[in-house]
Amino acid sequence: MKLEVSVPGVRRLVTCLLCLALLACSPGSDQDAGLHEVHYHLMHLEKEARQAAEGDEEAMEALESRRDRIDARMAALVEPEGSGLAKWRQPDAAGRAAIALTAKRWSEQRQEIERLLASRNALIKLALASNEVSFASLTIRSLLDEIARTLLKSEGDVRSLFLVHRLEFLAHLIPDWPGTLVDIDTIGRVDGGFWNCGRDVAMLVRSLTGLRHGDAEFRVDAVQSTDVQILLDKALEAAASVSAAVERICGLENELNAAHEALEALRYREEDWPSPDRPYTVVADPP
Repeated sequence: MKLEVSVPGVRRLVTCLLCLALLACSPGSDQDAGLHEVHYHLMHLEKEARQAAEGDEEAMEALESRRDRIDARMAALVEPEGSGLAKWRQPDAAGRAAIALTAKRWSEQRQEIERLLASRNALIKLALASNEVSFASLTIRSLLDEIARTLLKSEGDVRSLFLVHRLEFLAHLIPDWPGTLVDIDTIGRVDGGFWNCGRDVAMLVRSLTGLRHGDAEFRVDAVQSTDVQILLDKALEAAASVSAAVERICGLENELNAAHEALEALRYREEDWPSPDRPYTVVADPP
């Protein structure tokens, strides 16, 4: 088979090779590439930190791996002689200042990564408990919907029917709560989030109990329908699961608050880092 090579194609190939050679030999190119690589990792680090905060163990491992890669690149930038970089490619004063500031900022960020990873067990437990809350709450909502339809058919007490509809709304809100404890984008997140959810779950359990057995303080009479009583017993069983899961989550308050603060500190803000696009020149040629 005859291989045909066009002259323009050869010219383009030679031009590309020359450009690459010039780029590799350009002053300061090692430092420029190093800072660009650090910025690349930093931009991806926040995403992995968010996923790790959701209890994703693979994301936690990826976060550790990215931390190590940034460590290696920063070590090469701070101590180029020991990293194999050519000694004559030293940055000028501006370049050294940029590297020093990047190293300082990375030291601070690295501490926040360690802080987040220190909450690893708590974050995994939060994810598991959140799944339990979601599943049990879905069961409660389904049962409450069936209770409401049964009460309507039997022309049940209006007060009881109103309370059932209120509880449906409450059971709809509770599953969303665990995810707000660490998430940094939740609007209106407050430190009292743990107390708020505990209060909502306690209200859910008490209201269901009142519908089943009566509650004089709430002015709720026990429902007399056998069908509704069976449904309420099932709803109370599911509510007990929610209550137990929430109690476990509340026991993780300190670790989860620390994870939330670390995640907030790991937000990537380009203005916080020296720009890798500023050209750095050679201080002096080697003797």
